Amino acid sequence: MRRGALSPFFSKAAVTKLEPVIYSAVDKLISRIEEVVESTGFVDLTMAFSCMTTDIVTQYAFAESSRFLENPDFTPNFHEAILAGTRMGSWARHFPILFPVLRSIPMYAQRAQF
Repeated sequence: MRRGALSPFFSKAAVTKLEPVIYSAVDKLISRIEEVVESTGFVDLTMAFSCMTTDIVTQYAFAESSRFLENPDFTPNFHEAILAGTRMGSWARHFPILFPVLRSIPMYAQRAQF
């Protein structure tokens, strides 16, 4: 059932229609890399490609780009959020009781400064 619901989005015609969006994002990535290297002397390619990928996916999924490629130094906060969530997911998988216990701590105790 799920596969059938998503199939139209990944058909050859749908992907072909997405091609200009991908080319545009790649062109923007190249120009942004040149700008950043010229101003700072280096570029974090992991962040740059993460920005481009997020821009393409959000354009396709929501018909509006997140425009992360426009960030001055390729800082997609979304990327860090995904990584943090992934790390927390590993903890939750190995220690399933951990998060219910943490959620049961009262807010005033959570705000305490140690």
